[in-house]
Amino acid sequence: MIIFLAQAGQQAAQQATETADGSWLAIGLGLAALAMVMFILELVIPSGGVLAILCGASVFGSIASLFAYDTSAGGFALVAYLVAAPFAVVYGFKLWARSPIGRNLILGASESVHTQGMDEQEADLENARLRRERAQELQSMVGKHGVVLTQLRPVGVIEIDGDRADALAETGLIEEGERVIVVEAYDNQLKVRPDRN
Repeated sequence: MIIFLAQAGQQAAQQATETADGSWLAIGLGLAALAMVMFILELVIPSGGVLAILCGASVFGSIASLFAYDTSAGGFALVAYLVAAPFAVVYGFKLWARSPIGRNLILGASESVHTQGMDEQEADLENARLRRERAQELQSMVGKHGVVLTQLRPVGVIEIDGDRADALAETGLIEEGERVIVVEAYDNQLKVRPDRN
């Protein structure tokens, strides 16, 4: 009786496996393709991460489906995803950073009011020129005296000769209205200390 039940169970499992094998494989490969589509769409469409979450869910579904089909297929898929994922993310972000959406979202994007209508190389040269001019302008303010417009804790805004500029307190907190002296210019910002004279 036990042998009969074991044989019946084995036959039922074999029939279920034979009928489900092809469908699990199709589901696994379909989810893998869907994950790729979601990943590409995430790079192009600003979805706030929704497409990335759906991509991750598709990957997990694909792995589970391929394991249901065959453990070796599932293991191969798992290793393939683990190896390919870092490359896909790194190169995906590189491609995204070069896209118009990526350039507009990344700080220091090459397109600004000054560079509209220029190709990428011309825009980079123009931005470099503007950065050099701004650095020279800030460097010329070293040694000048000014007034704190917004409390420096440690960053705020000061006024020097009628011009507003971002400033960083050298040490501590500097209250609004205090006089300061510029001691250094770096990173598009002025470093100041209280003027005790």
